[in-house]
Amino acid sequence: MFTLVWLYMPSEGPVTGPILFVPVIFMLVFIFLTKRMIEGFIWALLLIGFMITHSLTDMFTHFIDGTYKIMSSEDYQWIIFVSTCAGSLIALIKLSGSIQAFSQLVLKFSKSKRSSLISIWLLNLLTFFDEYLHFMVMGPSTLPVAKERKISKELLTYIMKSTGVAVGTLLPMSIWTFFIAKQFESFGIADMGDGISLLMQLIPLNFFTWISVLISFLVVLGIIPIFGPMKKAEELAEQGIYSQGGGDDTGDIEQEISEKAKNKKSTLTNFFVPLILLFGLIFYFDFDSAKGAIIALMLTSIFYVAKDLLTPLDCQDAVINGGIKDMVYMFVIILLALMFSASLETLGFVSYIIDLVDKSNVNPAIFPLLIFLIFSFTEFAVSLNWGLFVLVFPMVEPMANSVGASPVLCLAAVLSAVMFGTNASPISESTIMPCSFTNTNPMDHTMANLPYQLIAFVISAMAFLIAGFVM
Repeated sequence: MFTLVWLYMPSEGPVTGPILFVPVIFMLVFIFLTKRMIEGFIWALLLIGFMITHSLTDMFTHFIDGTYKIMSSEDYQWIIFVSTCAGSLIALIKLSGSIQAFSQLVLKFSKSKRSSLISIWLLNLLTFFDEYLHFMVMGPSTLPVAKERKISKELLTYIMKSTGVAVGTLLPMSIWTFFIAKQFESFGIADMGDGISLLMQLIPLNFFTWISVLISFLVVLGIIPIFGPMKKAEELAEQGIYSQGGGDDTGDIEQEISEKAKNKKSTLTNFFVPLILLFGLIFYFDFDSAKGAIIALMLTSIFYVAKDLLTPLDCQDAVINGGIKDMVYMFVIILLALMFSASLETLGFVSYIIDLVDKSNVNPAIFPLLIFLIFSFTEFAVSLNWGLFVLVFPMVEPMANSVGASPVLCLAAVLSAVMFGTNASPISESTIMPCSFTNTNPMDHTMANLPYQLIAFVISAMAFLIAGFVM
């Protein structure tokens, strides 16, 4: 692969043209064939470093510098801090036996596998306002129910991804919608204070998200059948065989915490108090998850010790095992994913795609569809997520006006493209995190999840095509 790139790239200066797709295609093919994400990221990052530096030795320096840059970035440190605090909090709840009390309540009212799936789907709607906390809370809370009813982890993570985060973009009261509205105002797309109003116009046109949520509900109801890799995962779950996460020790840690929790006699109060503290403090601190998580962790530790559910040593073990050791694999994957996105941006991949869209000479009615298709591909391959909004939003409105397309529909196409990448990409944080909190192999989940996301993708593409001619 390095030889092929060396033959076709210029001897010096920036690399441009179709060759920019090579690292992306290589990485995706590698991880889909081998199901080994860490190695795929590393090889792809070295290849990008070679294309940037034109040197087999300097590419290692580029890799090391990129590692330092991401590890010292505010975004990555925030992810580590919030994940550690919230993960430790969930480990405390597990260790106290409180999750058992909650799962028994759900199982009491959900007598069958179908009713349990519906209950899990409905529960996942409750934590729509924060993507990270949605996965951290819903994963461990619903996993015991899934195992009791022999629901595969792949199906559980599919439900988690297709509900909470997606619903958060359809309601004007989540961290996602606040961020998007702020970008509209910052880039002058909407007047100050009118960002939410513009977002409200986009919500009905966010076709992929609506369709994705609907499909997940139809799957849960059994109207859309389980098929493909998801069916195989369900058949294995019926035999008590479940996907295991990428970290070697993750399953052992989960088993150890579960064994200790069996001897605890907890109540629903002990389950809900920490979560009420967590979400209440986040709201109190204006959606600052970091402050809310650390204070909730401290108060929950005091609460459980005071109720004689845990000892101070138990709390320490929960933080070390559940909050730190259990998260290492996830932190490494997220680090490499952020490095991959940043390196591709440095290489000029995203700018090249945006330039292609800007120079495209297409029918105005087809332009929103083109936006959706192109940026769905980039999001699946690169997973910029919120970063794509920052890069593309300032350009979409003038591009739409220049070709005579509907700016609102084009903005909605970008939003739908981001949601497709969030739901479908194997390197998205929204894949890595739920898999970590349910101890699921990310590639097992991706292979099972992708067919359903592609159905939503095709229907959404048709919707944007029709809307382009109507609006």
